[in-house]
Amino acid sequence: MDMVIEKTIGDTICRVHKTADFTILSNKFIGSTNISCQAITLLATAMGLPHNWNYSTKGLRKICDVGITAIRNMLDELREWGYLTITKLMPSKETKGRIKYVYDFYEYSEKDNSVPKADIVMETYTADNANLYKTKKDSHFTVISNKLLRFKKLNPKQKGLLLKVLSLPNTWRFSVSGIVKICKEGKSAIHDL
Repeated sequence: MDMVIEKTIGDTICRVHKTADFTILSNKFIGSTNISCQAITLLATAMGLPHNWNYSTKGLRKICDVGITAIRNMLDELREWGYLTITKLMPSKETKGRIKYVYDFYEYSEKDNSVPKADIVMETYTADNANLYKTKKDSHFTVISNKLLRFKKLNPKQKGLLLKVLSLPNTWRFSVSGIVKICKEGKSAIHDL
């Protein structure tokens, strides 16, 4: 007797049950139309890194597999919209005479007027030289495989677009014009991805 598999959810996205090595991300920053798909990817990647990871532009460049200028542009974009602050600490005995930077990444920003305002409960996770301010996930979140975030065959723009698509409700009707409306990038950039 043949087994019949019945599709119970009417969507076009194949979702995998996550049991390990994944990151739970707020849909707030993923849904932003003020930050680019690249910047969304960088923020998502930062939120998914281990707590002992040493945050630096060189480290982020290596894990995102793009140039240092692209990383700096993404960091500047996140700073502009309130998703990142970088504090420069002057040399001391504890830092062995080196300048140290502390990165504070935020999953939600009051400054970003493209996402709905909400009373958000933030949870703080401290890494080696960073603080990750994550929203408490009781609704409006997306579960993403860390393997996807670290997959080097997709560039940050492609990953950011994929994050946006995966965060959409199952009832969303896909079209290029619809995707253009939810992205900072224009129609030609979306077509090029």
